[in-house]
Amino acid sequence: MRIYSGHDATGLCQGNQPHHLDDYRVCHPYPQDGRPGILEKAYFGCLCYELVSAGLKIQTQQELPLLYQGVKIDCAYRADLIVEESVIVELKAIESLAPIHSRQLLTYLRIAHLPVGLLLNFGALTMKQGIERVVNNFKE
Repeated sequence: MRIYSGHDATGLCQGNQPHHLDDYRVCHPYPQDGRPGILEKAYFGCLCYELVSAGLKIQTQQELPLLYQGVKIDCAYRADLIVEESVIVELKAIESLAPIHSRQLLTYLRIAHLPVGLLLNFGALTMKQGIERVVNNFKE
């Protein structure tokens, strides 16, 4: 796990420049020929760069230990990003999200005792279509 703060942004993205897409300030790099198809890891690095540049504290690849019959099982789960110790962000670069992705994030939220998480799918047609919010213990 690495923890970054505002002054640590250099080197996270390694040369990919952020772009503005829809009304969201996200890092959405494309190859020079203009076609999408970047790996999740590239989006991850660019998003980390953007968050840290915005002055937010992030934890990357945070281990979420599972408690099983009173025994702590390390590395059972790993969250892509935890922002400001309050929001888990899971990144995907796939054509469309499946229900299992929301359930995975909800499991992470429950283990980490956090209220909200975001699924960001950079493979969606637009970034707006690729954002899903997941809430832990939502009370109607």
